[in-house]
This record gives sequence, C-alpha cells and structure tokens, in this order.
Amino acid sequence: MKSKKTAELEKVSIELLKPEFGIGQIVYTPRKNEVSANRITRYNIKVCKVFDHDPKKEDDLGFPLPVGDGRLVGILHSYELEMAVKIRAGCNSDVTFSVPGYFL
Repeated sequence: MKSKKTAELEKVSIELLKPEFGIGQIVYTPRKNEVSANRITRYNIKVCKVFDHDPKKEDDLGFPLPVGDGRLVGILHSYELEMAVKIRAGCNSDVTFSVPGYFL
C-alpha cells in the first residue's frame, strides 16, 4: 500500500505593483467585428526573489554582494477573462482566456 504525502502550506508575502485593471472589472475586448464586455476573473503572476546589495562589499568580479534573505516580488504576467478572446499575431491566431495587459 502506497502512503500519500501531503504538501505543507506556507504563508509568504509577495510584493506586487498594483495592476492597472482590478479583479471583477469590466474590460472591452474584440469579438468578430465588434467589441464586447468581458470581466477579469484573476491575475497570473510571475514571482522572483530579489536581494538588496551592499555597495561596500564586492565579490571577486567587483559586483556588490547581496544582503539579507531577499524578498519575493511579483510581476503581472496576464489577466484571466470570463469569456475567451481571439488574439491575432500576423497570420497566426489563438483563442484564449488569458491575455497580456497590453491587449486590454
């Protein structure tokens, strides 16, 4: 009999620049030859760890050394929408629920 492993949850803090459009906000997206209302349902965020640097301490190559444990910073990757939209890039097109911020 296989034993099931359970994942442990850990609460972390992530710094995130406020997105231009809020969850639940109505945005207008293209649909065939018209524009239709669409609702933002969630964000997709990429997270990375960044460190502050001490300019007085350098490594062998002359780069400042990181200080502390670092902090998590999130960057908005895309918005999830209630209704799918068709995105065209040249001859190619894709139907998706996830769109980048510049598309709205």
